[in-house]
Amino acid sequence: MRVYSAPMQAHIEQATTTLATCIYLERLDGVTLPATTFNRRLTIDGDDYEPLGFNRADITAQNDMDVGTTEVVGILDSASITEDDLRAGRWDFASYQLFQVNWADLTMGRIQLASGTLGVCRVGRLQFVAELLGRMQSAQNSIGNLNSPQCIHNFGKSEGGFGRGNGCTFDLAT
Repeated sequence: MRVYSAPMQAHIEQATTTLATCIYLERLDGVTLPATTFNRRLTIDGDDYEPLGFNRADITAQNDMDVGTTEVVGILDSASITEDDLRAGRWDFASYQLFQVNWADLTMGRIQLASGTLGVCRVGRLQFVAELLGRMQSAQNSIGNLNSPQCIHNFGKSEGGFGRGNGCTFDLAT
């Protein structure tokens, strides 16, 4: 259930609305990009959201703790998000907030649509595609080693590698 102000509720119940979609991105190195689908700059909570040609697919999130995902397709026409940065992976795993505002009256607040992190960004001809992963995505990632009543390593074998620890430390020569 989305919660927003009474004036916003009244506005979205009208036959015609003046809503703009906004996204606030923050890369892992701290660089931020506030952007909007609106055709002019919007100042929201002190941040200037620049017009950026992007479109999102429908958000697929359920109430059963599944991972909600969508994709954003954008046009490479901004100095803020370049093909070189995308190819170098600088926008991969950036955090995002996706929301809508009434561009004609920004005092109504926002309609929060989604938040989470970007997946790996892809670059095509004059466009980019970024998967928007929901917050539950991080709950599906394994971090660290698994423990169990039985040993998970092969007896006497050192098995280094990501997430596998050092393997069995028993020296077979002894």
